[in-house]
Amino acid sequence: MAAIERLKNMKKITIFLLLALFLFINVPSFAHDSSRFEFHGFSGDLEYCAFEVYGEAEYGEPCGPYSRIYIIDVDKNIYAMKPIILNSNDYEADILDVRLNNFKKAYPFFKKYHINQNSKGTLLFYNPRNDGPIRPIIKANDYTCSFAIEAETYTLKLIERDPIPNNSAYEHEKEKLLELQLINNQTKKVSILQKDTFLPEILKQTVKYRLLSAYYLYGKIAVFLEYEQLGYEGNNRRQMIVTGVIKTDHLIMQYD
Repeated sequence: MAAIERLKNMKKITIFLLLALFLFINVPSFAHDSSRFEFHGFSGDLEYCAFEVYGEAEYGEPCGPYSRIYIIDVDKNIYAMKPIILNSNDYEADILDVRLNNFKKAYPFFKKYHINQNSKGTLLFYNPRNDGPIRPIIKANDYTCSFAIEAETYTLKLIERDPIPNNSAYEHEKEKLLELQLINNQTKKVSILQKDTFLPEILKQTVKYRLLSAYYLYGKIAVFLEYEQLGYEGNNRRQMIVTGVIKTDHLIMQYD
């Protein structure tokens, strides 16, 4: 129940953080929806992992704060079950309360799939969006990132592809398909973590992808991507996960 206590503590300090942001940081605002995410860790047997996407919907139904928790089959890179979703449908709702209540809904499934929030592994990189005046030092760009596992180095490569021309299944000419490669820089072997041949419903009207972060633990990798979809006033930003296997027993080390 560590996540519940963490969310409670977050709620207590929210007013102080908001005051600090108001006083000291001038961050541009956007007339679109932009979600955030939290990685909740791998299962003890490394067969599954869980993450949450949360935010505040500004337009349409449902509206207001929401939380969506996903449990993933790591080797297959697919949902292990339907997402656990809580929509507040209330613009005045507290996002921390919504997240807390949704985590309570998800907790029995965390037990079922043995999700361990202390088993997140090593954060390989974090590539935050440059919306504020200061961008942290990073070890990635939007489309490539390199890291090492003992003596071997790997590169993640994100490729955006155009859909088949004149295909009526695509609703907008700017839509992009996703391909994510994991390249062993010594053997030159390319592993395809994901390669879309069509846009699933959830990714319709996606016009851009970018590498966001990745976690590694004992041969398993979880890569987070941000994708942008056409919105009512500007593009909407969402997060997704791509998982896979790196066949090595070595420990992870940071690579510049």
